[in-house]
Amino acid sequence: MSEQLIHLGTDVDDCLIDSAGLVAATINKQYGTNLSNKNWYQAHDPEVWGVEDQRVAWGRVNDVLHSREFIENAQVLEGAGHVLKAVKLGGHALSAATGRPDTLGNRKMTFELLQFHYPKLFTSDRLYFTDHFGQSGKKGSKVDVAIAQQFTHFVDDNLDHANPLAEAGYVTYLLGDYPWNQGEAHPRVIRVPDWDVIGGHLFSDLERRTSMDPADRVITESK
Repeated sequence: MSEQLIHLGTDVDDCLIDSAGLVAATINKQYGTNLSNKNWYQAHDPEVWGVEDQRVAWGRVNDVLHSREFIENAQVLEGAGHVLKAVKLGGHALSAATGRPDTLGNRKMTFELLQFHYPKLFTSDRLYFTDHFGQSGKKGSKVDVAIAQQFTHFVDDNLDHANPLAEAGYVTYLLGDYPWNQGEAHPRVIRVPDWDVIGGHLFSDLERRTSMDPADRVITESK
């Protein structure tokens, strides 16, 4: 097995799985609302979500994410499996760090989701939850996870995560063209349209790290 020079962390929703559209469509069908992708990370709007209590809106989203229908009908992002398999076969580490709340239900169903669409690539002990919206009362931080688990690279679709990760020095890929990631990115954030481009960057960086003297290899890029 080659030397492990990469620990790739990735978000789940809209990085591995095309989540926003399916969740919105499912809630619209069940409750007669008119949600779209632009509502995925927007502050709770009672007129759009159809409820006054934000916790009810969160509950509707979580109900969809916990369902077998979501797991079986969700679509993977093109190219992700190929890149992840190459990382794994190269002897490097893979983790998923999601902004979903840390609950027993989320742990069970999120791991089932990954096993269903990315079999044998992720393990349950390398699945981390940061509660992006603070549904448990306190928001977590993907930077804290990256530090604790010694990530080298991270893939996310949300500037709220990508910017702090880049500021902390991690090689950070901001994936996709979504309504919620159109703001100003940190200068070290690498905007990428798809996983094929991530793969090109990632393996070019691996070649660079391989050629370096071991004493010069660092977990993060120089600031």
